[in-house]
Amino acid sequence: MKITKHQQKILDPLQKWFNIHKQRPTLEELCLELRMQPRQKATVQRWLQTMRGIDVEWDDHSARSLCLLQSESDTLHGVGLVQSAHF
Repeated sequence: MKITKHQQKILDPLQKWFNIHKQRPTLEELCLELRMQPRQKATVQRWLQTMRGIDVEWDDHSARSLCLLQSESDTLHGVGLVQSAHF
């Protein structure tokens, strides 16, 4: 499946976040990573909803619940299917 501009805009900072931090980002922290204002979190939330079950998994009502789903090629190289990172 083709990755859209919005998906890539979110995936790159998330992968960077998970390489640096042990805890998952909040929606506000993700906004800052995306160089967006915290008041724009509804936009980021809509983008995440389009990615749910494809690239990410998360709970709408739970802070720090964002999980980044790995591609099949990553799982073939010994990387787990889900990286821990919460919203």
